[in-house]
Formats: sequence, structure tokens, C-alpha cells
Amino acid sequence: MKLSFYGTRGSIPTPGPQTVKYGGNTACTVISHDDDFVILDSGTGIRVFGEELLKDKRPINILLTHHHWDHIQGFPFFLPIYQADREINIYIAKTEPCDNNAILAQMDKSYFPVNYRQLPSNITLKPISGKSFNVSGFAIECIPINHPNNGLAYLISRDQKRIAYVTDNELFPEAHQTTDYDQWLNLLLDVDVLIHDGQYLDTELSEKHDWGHSSVEQALLLAEQCGAKKTFIYSHAPERTDDEIDSCYARLSELMPNMNFDFAKEGLQFDLSLLKEL
Repeated sequence: MKLSFYGTRGSIPTPGPQTVKYGGNTACTVISHDDDFVILDSGTGIRVFGEELLKDKRPINILLTHHHWDHIQGFPFFLPIYQADREINIYIAKTEPCDNNAILAQMDKSYFPVNYRQLPSNITLKPISGKSFNVSGFAIECIPINHPNNGLAYLISRDQKRIAYVTDNELFPEAHQTTDYDQWLNLLLDVDVLIHDGQYLDTELSEKHDWGHSSVEQALLLAEQCGAKKTFIYSHAPERTDDEIDSCYARLSELMPNMNFDFAKEGLQFDLSLLKEL
């Protein structure tokens, strides 16, 4: 399996000279194996991947963690939706309130010049009802996240390798808890790759309880205790500059010298076969 980051930023796109290294596009990650692939979230990063798919007629499968803007706002600019008869399946996590049509409803002429009803592609919305399913040759396990209005994390497996995509998740919430820390440890035990929300720093948490995000330090604690072989910190705060992320990486690398982790970078690809060498 291989993973590719097309958008790593949380909350809102942040273009500019101070975010070039880690990227300013919002959530979109692609998991692939040979000719099979799944798209995780539809933030602004999905636009670039859409350009790559224009000459490719394979069915497209998108797994949404939830419907907050930074996870759906790239969809109107995803060019395959304008291809006649292109098959696009959107797997939708249950949220509260639950509007399965939210990703399409943003393409209303009040907000966007093209109404979704005018699209020539074949879009199918598939609300997720069970705890697991299969798509494009990948086994998908669903884990409820601790985030306002709820949502899902995804544990993606193939060929005895597992990738956990856990974005927008507060590991130690004061109020809104659907999956407790011990459950995370058990579910992610010995995972090959952990992609986890690290929007905040520990020093910022006192003002942001129950906002639905974790700190970088909390994410690395989870990674260490669950035995993740490789960890990517994801969903960077919109105000976090490249220099600040570099500084954070240097500080935590010194404190945790045995941890194999990085901050996710837009454009980065990682092949899980590399884990054999680690």
C-alpha cells in the first residue's frame, strides 16, 4: 500500500509563503495499491488529485469522515464530477445532525454557479451503517471519533498492512466522548501507519477543550503506546507556519528520539514497503 497527502491543513485553506513546505490545502489523503485506490475526505486538496484522474476511467470511491467544511469544500472543484457517466461513490459517516446530502448541497446556486443536479457524472451517496465494509479491494473498519457532530476514523487494511486515518479527533475530551483512550489503544495496536490529528500543542489545550482536536504531544503519546510503526501528524492548525512546525518537530524529536514520526506534508508519498527497512 501507498499513501499520498493532497491536503494536510485543518479548518480552512491557508495559502502563502509561510505554509509552502507543509501545505495549505485542507484534508485529502489517497490510499492506493497497484490500480486500486480510495480517497479519504474531500477538502481542497482533492482538486489536484482530480486533475490526475481525468484520463482515468476507474470508479472513484470517497470516504468522508464528516461533513465539516474543511472535509468537503474541495468537491465542487473535483473535475471528474464534470465527466459524463463517471462513477463516483461517496461513503458518508453518520453525523448529528445527519444530512447525507451535505457534500452536494454546497453546490446550490446560492453558493456555487453549478447546481449538483446538473452534474453529468453518476454520483451515488452511500451512508455507512455498519462497523466495517470493503471497497476497491481494501477492508475498512470504522471507529467513531470524538468531535462535535460526530464522524468516523477509518482503519484501512490490505495484504496484512494497516493504515489508520484519524483526523479531527480529541483523545481526552471533557464532555464529548464516543471512543475513550483505552479503546483507541486497543483498536490501533501495532498499526503500521497512524495518521492522527495534531492541530494543537499542549500549551494551547486549556482554551480549546471539547473543540474536537488533539495536541501533537497527545497524538505521539498514542502512537508510542499503541506501537505504531510510522506516525504522521495531520490537520495542522491554519495559523501554524512552516517554521513553527519545524521547531515543534525538532523539539519533540529530541524528547522522543525513538519515535518514527513526521508532520504530514502536502505532496508527500509514503510506501508501506519501506517499513520493512525500519
